[in-house]
Amino acid sequence: MPAQLYLIVGRREAAGSVPRPEGLTVVLEATEVACLLLRAPDAGTLRDLAANLAPAAQERGVAVLLDGPPELAIELGCDGVHLPAESPAEIKALKSARQVLGEDLILGALCGASRHSAIMAGDAGADYIGFGSLDASGPAADPELLTWWQETMSPPCVAFAARDPDQAAALATAGADFVALAASLWDQGDAAAAAQACTTRLADS
Repeated sequence: MPAQLYLIVGRREAAGSVPRPEGLTVVLEATEVACLLLRAPDAGTLRDLAANLAPAAQERGVAVLLDGPPELAIELGCDGVHLPAESPAEIKALKSARQVLGEDLILGALCGASRHSAIMAGDAGADYIGFGSLDASGPAADPELLTWWQETMSPPCVAFAARDPDQAAALATAGADFVALAASLWDQGDAAAAAQACTTRLADS
């Protein structure tokens, strides 16, 4: 099965470019998307994002995750959360989030480039392991790390920070089950065309 597309809206350090509901709908109608991650610098902006964008995604079967507290995700009707999981404290928070979310909601963990953190996050109950960075200028997932995870571990992995179709395809070929496009997607003139181009390359990889 080809790797699936994972989209990110907003940024933690600033609100960033955020599509209007109709803009997101155009993208979702142009190509198949598995997951939408909402990010914002504060809870108020997260609430606005969820209210404006989550319905358009969820009615099309797209899982909506929050880069924020699990309690807020539950309150806003999201499908789960995505949390950092590189330090011991973050792994501990991941375990707590699993208890809050129960088994029905999604718990995603971002482990950067750390094999040890990835293993610990899997043991803590993460439903998927993310590699790479969410930061606008951060590195994409390491292909060797994706291959290692795919060959040795069971939970699916997400390759973050793909910036163009060729990079997305390379990460999928390396072993990513999902490829997350950088949030800069929404800064492009035609986000739907850019997302569709990535989906086409993923199908061919």
